[in-house]
Amino acid sequence: MGLFRKKETICDRVWLTEVLKIEDILASIDAAQKLQRTPLVIYHFLETGSKFKSHCKHQGISFHELNSPGELDTATSTGWSSKTDVILLNSSRITRNDFKQTRRSANTGVSYSLLLLEHYPLPQRDELVLEFAKSHKEMGVPTAFVSLTEPWLKDLMGDRVLDLMNKLDVDENEVMQHQLISSSIRKAQDNLAKKVVRDFPQDSIETWLSHNLKT
Repeated sequence: MGLFRKKETICDRVWLTEVLKIEDILASIDAAQKLQRTPLVIYHFLETGSKFKSHCKHQGISFHELNSPGELDTATSTGWSSKTDVILLNSSRITRNDFKQTRRSANTGVSYSLLLLEHYPLPQRDELVLEFAKSHKEMGVPTAFVSLTEPWLKDLMGDRVLDLMNKLDVDENEVMQHQLISSSIRKAQDNLAKKVVRDFPQDSIETWLSHNLKT
C-alpha cells in the first residue's frame, strides 16, 4: 500500500510558471525563519539543486548541504540552524535505513520546515521523503512546490489542471492548493510508472525522461 493516504500526504503548492514557483519557495523560506524553524530543502535532480543554489547566492541566502540525513541527528545541527539560512539535501542520499533503525537523537531542539523543490516523476521517491519526514517529529508535513511547465506534468496532465482552475475559479497568478489537483499529480506519477522499465538516475528531469521512458 502506498503512503499517500488521508492525513499522510505531501502538501502541494502548484503554480502556472517556474518564476512564480521560485518566488513562493523563497517566501516560504522566509516564513519558516520567522517561525524559528530551519528550512530543510530537498531536491531530486542535481540540476534542480544547482539552480536553487544559484537563486540562494543571488538572494544572499546561505546554505549548508548535508552529506547524509544522519547529520540531522548530531549536535552540529544546532550550528547550522544558527549560521545558515537553509539546509539542503539530495533525496538520493535518503535510504530506508535512515528511519527504520533506531535514531540516535541528539535532542538538538531544532525544528524544521521540509520544503520539496519538485516531485519525482515516479511516486516511490516522494513516498520515501514522506516516510523520512514522518520519522522525525521535529519536521512538519512536507510541502512540495510544483510548476505546471515541468516537462513530465505538462505532457501527462495536459489541460486537466487548467480545467480544474476554471472550475475552482483560481486566478493565474494565485497558488493552487486543492485535493483534486494533488490527486491528479499522484495519478500522473502512477501513469508514468507504467511506462518505465527501470529507474536509471539522471542529473535532470529532461534526461531522466529521455533515458527511462519506454518508446
